Order: sequence, then C-alpha cells, then structure tokens
Amino acid sequence: MAPKDRERGVFVPLDAIDSIELSDKQIVLNIPKSQMITVKVALESEIVRNCALELERCKVSVSESTLMALFIFTESALGSRSLWKTYLDSLPQLGSGALFFGAKELDLLKATPLAKASEAKQRQLSKQYDCFANALHAWHSKQITDSMLSFERYKWAHFIVLSRAISLASFAATAYSESCAVHEGCDRVLLPVLDMFNHSSSNPSARWLVEHDGSVSVQICSQQAKRAPKINIDGVNYIELCFSYGEKPNTEWLYEYGFVPMDNAHGAWPYLIEPAGSSELVSVKLLWMQELGIAPRIMLQDPGLHGHLSSVSRETMLALCLEALDDTLDSCNADITGPVAIPKFPYFSINGKLLVDDDDKLLAVPRLTKHALDRCISRLEDARSTMLANIEASAAVNASVHNYLASESKLLSRIIAKLKNLIRAGASELYVM
Repeated sequence: MAPKDRERGVFVPLDAIDSIELSDKQIVLNIPKSQMITVKVALESEIVRNCALELERCKVSVSESTLMALFIFTESALGSRSLWKTYLDSLPQLGSGALFFGAKELDLLKATPLAKASEAKQRQLSKQYDCFANALHAWHSKQITDSMLSFERYKWAHFIVLSRAISLASFAATAYSESCAVHEGCDRVLLPVLDMFNHSSSNPSARWLVEHDGSVSVQICSQQAKRAPKINIDGVNYIELCFSYGEKPNTEWLYEYGFVPMDNAHGAWPYLIEPAGSSELVSVKLLWMQELGIAPRIMLQDPGLHGHLSSVSRETMLALCLEALDDTLDSCNADITGPVAIPKFPYFSINGKLLVDDDDKLLAVPRLTKHALDRCISRLEDARSTMLANIEASAAVNASVHNYLASESKLLSRIIAKLKNLIRAGASELYVM
C-alpha cells in the first residue's frame, strides 16, 4: 500500500509503531535463502547456461550481474509459467538511468562522465545480446508465450539488477564470512520485498543484515522511525520505512538508479584522466599508472564536505602530473618544465637533464604540479560551462538530468575555487604524502 504519488515503498501504520516498544535489534522481516535470486539460482536455468556459453565463445566476460540479468530477462518472458512471477510482477516495468539515456540526454550530458559511461555500457550490452541472440530466439520459439525478448527488455533486466541487487560482501566482514559458505560464494543477490524499501540518507528508519543461516533480516531503527514524517493513506497515518542505499556521489546515483537525491551530502566529481602527448608517451603513461595502481578515474571530493581543501592526495597529484606531461610540438610543456622525451622506455627525460624514473622524481619536477592543476582546472571550467549552458534545455527532457546538471555545476564551482586557492597559496607541497 502506498500513496498515489508513489509507486513503491514500505509503509507501517503509525498506530502499530506507537503501540510497541521498538528497539534497534527488533526484526520486522526475514527473507529466507530460498526466496533469493543469486548466480547459483540463475545457473539452474538451461537458457541462462546456454547464453553464458555463447558469451564465452565470443570471448565476452560473464559477471554475476550478467547472469542474474539473463535470469530476470528470460523468466519474465515465461510470464505465468515462471516460479518467480509474483516477484517479477512487483518490479517496475520501465527502466531509467544510464542504460536508457537517449540521444537528447546524452547530448545534454556530453560534458559529464555519464555520457561516455552510458554509451559504453549500452555498447557492451548490445554486444552481449548479439552473442546469444540465436540461442535466445531458438529457446523462445519453443516457449508458450507471447512475450518479446528484445534488446530493450534485456537492458531493463540489467537495470533491475543494477538498481536492486544488494552485495552480501558490503555487509560486515565477519557476518559475511559466516554466510558466504551458505550462499556458496555468491555476492550479488535480489530479494523480494527488500527492494521495495526506498532510500533516505537523512533519516534511514530501517536496515538489513545477513543472518548466520544466510537469510536476510530487516530491523527498524527506532529513533529514526519516530522522527519519520507522517503520510496519510486513505485517512490512516503511516510512516515509511527507508534504507540508506549508501554514500554515493550524484553521478553514481543517476547512473544506477535514474534519480538524484536532493539531500545527498557525498558530493564528488569523477575526473577521467586524459593523457596528453604522442601515442608513445601516452603508452608510457598508461604503463606507469598501471604499475603505480592509479585508476583512470580519480574522484575530486566536494571541498564543502570538509570545510576547506588544504591539499590533494598524492595519488591524485601523480595522476594529474602524468596527464599533463606533453611531448607534442604545439605543447606549452617546453616553456613550463622543458622539453619532454623518452630516452629509455619507460622513463621520461625532461629538458635533456632530468631522468624521471620513479614517482618521487616526477612530483619533484619544477613547476609541474602547478601546471597539472592548471590543466585540471581548465578542463573542469570547460565542463562546468557546457553544463550551465544545458541546464535550461534539460528541464523539458529529463527532470533527473536537469537536477544532476544543476547540482554538479555547483559542485564543480566549489572544486575549482578550492584548487585555485591552493595554487594562489603557493604552498611548497600541494599534495599529501
């Protein structure tokens, strides 16, 4: 039961809450292992196994999420013949988020990491679908069903897994180690009813936990439940029980769930490293990043979360320095740090004198850290400018995209201001060891 303006949610009568003495350890729901969809359950399906074999023949990696999506995809096509029909019918039938961004949304998001991520994910799913399409349609022709097994429906199944599956490993390590054997090493799991709980970061009134027998229980958070706003449904006052889905930046919220929470206090900008220079220099940089364990995406945290930003991490500074070094003729590098060359793979020669053969020497190159931050700021300013130009048009296309552009352009303004303050401060060390 839910108010008319809400599709899904878990609501408890206020009288029921007032009539019992709640404690933080009181279990209000338990979902047994037999009601969970895991990879083990998915692989019991012959068509899922056949599709997985086709993916392997195409040399396409098969993840837990892919197998579970294949299971949801094919079971939903069975309709009333599926043992999971009740659960499947309870799921939202329209997908959202990065898997369903069209040309208009992608154009509005072109200055953000979401555009490339969405396009890459949709290309990946299209490749998967092409690999097993023949096996899928051969199976479908034998089924007594009118349901279509379209690519759009396959994307929908991935959206369900992406937005609703929980990770057992995200629970406390001690509890998971005991339940891991029960679930035979499976991590991702879909649970009927549990995915009905909506998100609240400001006042999560319930939480889930893994029991020793592998079942999942829900506990009410008593103090938060008492503070929850009252909702009137047909003349009866209810409160909604909500989980916290975790601490995520807005980019992840829109990618996975298709919405941006208004009270998100965990802002961060995913900055994609784009190495400058010749193809040879770029290959050296990528090797360095691999050896140093630097991801191609760094997270620039919202300085507003910590009061002020006095430095950037060493890993971030290394990534920005590697990104900025340039050996092309039209580069300004020669005027700032001196000419860049590769006298001995995979080392850098700068100005013909300095051989950079480790990360400490790279960070010690005169003026390089400032140049790297200037380049980063320039890219962020370009992104912010494009986002600001698209905010007005986005309102008529997608409300979630509009909210995302509005919030993230402000986030970039805060990050840019703090990075500029760092440079102006002229600190001898711009990064933390």
